[in-house]
Amino acid sequence: MELVTLRGRAGNAHSGAVLIRNGERPVYIEGLAEWGDATGRSVEVIGVLVEQMLSRGGDGLPSHGLVGSILLLRNPSWWLLPE
Repeated sequence: MELVTLRGRAGNAHSGAVLIRNGERPVYIEGLAEWGDATGRSVEVIGVLVEQMLSRGGDGLPSHGLVGSILLLRNPSWWLLPE
């Protein structure tokens, strides 16, 4: 497992906090339901980046409408960047 450093804009999705990067897939931030006052601001995050396959619910439908896999940053640390 390798630590990565990512920069982007803090965003909130139905499934939790995400890091939004231009032209890239969003990265979900493990353990963070929302960014709070940091939402919409530039942040830097460090953690272990993994691709996680999504499971289907008991009814066979995709959970939260998501299909396939997501990028997930595990064990994250983050801070605001100067604007």
